[in-house]
Amino acid sequence: MSDALPQKETENQTDSQTGEPNGLAGLPQAELKAKPSRASSIAIKVILALLILSVFAFTSFGVGETKYTSRNWLKTIATGGGLLPKVFSGSSTIALRAAADTIYANFQSTKGNYADAERAYKRALVNYEKLDSVNTACGQFCLMGLGKAQHELRQEDEAQKTFKKGIEAAKAAYGENHETVAFALRELGHSLTRQKKYADAEVLYREALKLDTEGLGPEHSDVAYDMSYLGELAMMQKQYPEAIKYLSDSIAIYKNVRGEFHPSFFWVEESLAKAYYESGAYAQSARQFESVLAKSDRLHGTPGQDYLRNLAWASWAYYSDNNHERAIARAKKLKALLEKKSDIELTSMSNSLESAGSIFVMLGEHKSAISMFERFLKVQDTKDADYETKARKIAGTIAQCYESLDQPAEAKRYLDACAAKQPNFKLLLQN
Repeated sequence: MSDALPQKETENQTDSQTGEPNGLAGLPQAELKAKPSRASSIAIKVILALLILSVFAFTSFGVGETKYTSRNWLKTIATGGGLLPKVFSGSSTIALRAAADTIYANFQSTKGNYADAERAYKRALVNYEKLDSVNTACGQFCLMGLGKAQHELRQEDEAQKTFKKGIEAAKAAYGENHETVAFALRELGHSLTRQKKYADAEVLYREALKLDTEGLGPEHSDVAYDMSYLGELAMMQKQYPEAIKYLSDSIAIYKNVRGEFHPSFFWVEESLAKAYYESGAYAQSARQFESVLAKSDRLHGTPGQDYLRNLAWASWAYYSDNNHERAIARAKKLKALLEKKSDIELTSMSNSLESAGSIFVMLGEHKSAISMFERFLKVQDTKDADYETKARKIAGTIAQCYESLDQPAEAKRYLDACAAKQPNFKLLLQN
């Protein structure tokens, strides 16, 4: 739908008195234990206030272009998201803790440390509740961050409760018709989609699209983003004509707003190519994948996982369209690129090896298929939940390829391994 190293355990331990992570509670502890002078206390508050102000100025920058967004952004900046007045009140310690935890949680989230982020967001939310500041820009930001962390941790029921609170906070802080509300609606829709609650998700996506279209105009990247979500959702439900329409319209807006070759909407173009394929429009699918590959060639140097995956899809599209010559050409390019990758690199790209092997089988290129499948068995992580099932299937296909090449001894080695109770396919490759 528009890409970290964990902290050491000692760094994540909390202070027994404050419940704050070590290193984060320094400011409140300094106020309680060291009792700095009034001047130094004010200086600390001013520094923190400027930090809060800069964060919310950054997040609000550039959104004052329409009536849809201009209503609150100056107020948001001026009040530090509604938290700034609390910093210079009798609740300053609580306010600073809320701000510090929010900033810390956001930092951890950007690093992918979602468990740490969730804990910090929850601490911050407790303090926003004490301040009666949940329905402010700061409080809403905290709720959405917490919901995202819970979503990434696969805690969907909790995430949905949090996102619903985030929607209400956005309406209270920004008004009923605002892009922040649309953003929150999309996030809740995404969580519902993961649970395959497609009808509920569609209602939210359509509401977000309506808000953004009316508030930002039909030619805006947020509108294109909303359309891409609806397109993906339609594809999940095998509603391919509707998926193709939404994804095509989304791409047209993106190109108009961001230019032909902007990488931010490549994923939408890939989804359109897949929608064409799933709908049986193989020639259109192949052309769309070729368009994506050409743009990737223009913008990127070393082909990565996405590029390899698109090559595999293009080859399958050509094969399904009975254009075997182009299918072989694309499969051979995929094979050449995969052979340049190290085993470590291919550990996360094993699906491309499997796809390449499969298309070579369909094309009757059995030697090439064997080399791709054997590399797959070599790099596949044995700890994967479905490793043995997939490995047995691949080994069986390798045996069939050897039989087609009239090499019965090699075929028997793989068939015997498949028949074993606990086969060691990696050892088999060494023989």
